[in-house]
Amino acid sequence: MVHDAIKELIKVLDNEIQENKIGKPLFEKPDYTTYPLNKNNFNVFQAKKSDRTIAYVDGGNIELLSAPNFSVQLNRVYFSMFQGEKRILPKKLPSRIEFFSAMLSKYENKILNFEGYLFPVKPEFSTLLPNQADLKFNSNDPRITNTNIHRADISHVATIPRKFTEWTLSRYIMEQELNSNDILVMDSTLQTGFPNEIKIANKNYAIAHKNNVIYTGLAKTCRLYTDTGLSLIGAINKVVETEKINFPLWYIPIAECNGKFHQASIFFTKLHEKASNIFRFEINKTQADFLKGNKNLGTIFSDLAANSSDIGFLGYPYGLIDADHRARVRYEEIERYKMSILASAANLPGVISKLRNHLGATDAHITLNELYG
Repeated sequence: MVHDAIKELIKVLDNEIQENKIGKPLFEKPDYTTYPLNKNNFNVFQAKKSDRTIAYVDGGNIELLSAPNFSVQLNRVYFSMFQGEKRILPKKLPSRIEFFSAMLSKYENKILNFEGYLFPVKPEFSTLLPNQADLKFNSNDPRITNTNIHRADISHVATIPRKFTEWTLSRYIMEQELNSNDILVMDSTLQTGFPNEIKIANKNYAIAHKNNVIYTGLAKTCRLYTDTGLSLIGAINKVVETEKINFPLWYIPIAECNGKFHQASIFFTKLHEKASNIFRFEINKTQADFLKGNKNLGTIFSDLAANSSDIGFLGYPYGLIDADHRARVRYEEIERYKMSILASAANLPGVISKLRNHLGATDAHITLNELYG
């Protein structure tokens, strides 16, 4: 019976996933100017190491304790630096910072707010963390919701300190580790969305312009579409196939945005001739315009490609592979840190019972998972 159901599923997928016309990149806000998806817009380049240093920044977090009114997380943010395939060691900054964070609900003036608190595991990490005052949010603010409900999920909001720390650490990397004409790559797009995020991003862009560091972001995933309903990546791959684009390495401009919350030139790129994936890559728009004017835009992709030949993931910068690995917080760590927190709480009269009263509101589902997998 399972086999029959799967056969019917495949039939529906085959019938309903239409190979429509390519169309144009779909950005519904007026801030975006798009480019046609055609052969003429593909640009070829070669993987070529220069004397540029590229810094790669990524972060990870995992929830340790969860209740409707609080979320405790362990956060790690890491950066690596490379010239081509050669690793460059930091001179001033720690390559990885770790901190605990707590997002708590507070009811004030008939408004339920969420407030974040940061707890660095080493005192020297404290100066590299975001301003705690920027971690206060109205729970009904649509910019922090990830569902159709009106009030945000506190566990989702509790990921914001890690994201803000990626921005903050990036600023210090530009100030203390990189030189003029170097590149910084965040593991994300450059689009901001959370409250106060654009304030932090603008500080970074100001430092990038002042120090002439090229500010960029590369995204692992893409959920963009064309105006004919195709996935944007699928549409680009279709152009490559139908137009017989055989360039080993290429990039194509997709859109430009000069809006308040997204200041970027958006590209897709293939960074290794044997790569099976293409990636969304963004450059701060002001800097991208300058690079285009000087005909130096392709050199950014050349430098990235020189770091994208790891056999485990051809076409993806090794610096981001390394940053992902070293920033990742693993599930097997949860129980150890959770027990440490609860053991410390047990030493304070009344605290452990207070925590358990609230933890019980969300633990039933976890208990069932532990019982039945």
